[in-house]
Amino acid sequence: MTRLYEPSEKQKLMWQRWLADAPAAVREIAKRLDPWSMYRLKTTRQRVVVLGINAEGKLRVNVLGKYNLLVPRFAVGGIDPDELEECEPPGTEEPVGSLMSSEEAMENIDALRVRVRPDLWVLDEHGKAQRKS
Repeated sequence: MTRLYEPSEKQKLMWQRWLADAPAAVREIAKRLDPWSMYRLKTTRQRVVVLGINAEGKLRVNVLGKYNLLVPRFAVGGIDPDELEECEPPGTEEPVGSLMSSEEAMENIDALRVRVRPDLWVLDEHGKAQRKS
């Protein structure tokens, strides 16, 4: 497992307490995917860090410029745990960082959605991104 950092004893204890109270489905996923490790999202090849697991067994992940070249950093929800695989942090030769500010990204969000995930989004006749059905 590729750890971003080694958790402290206090963090490990808090994690174990949280796991003990979590629903069984969440507990099973949390045993495979911890918040101290780095994963790659298979669909976009971006490196991510797990932020949370909901009761339906879907993940919320953080996509950071520290580990990816992206526009800009963001969090994504509704991720299937099977879409993540363990990965290494970027090497020193790999470009990383954010190409736009959050404000610039929000001004261009419709175009960015279609550009980055054309498998999920399409522009309507008004230039607004619509999720494909």
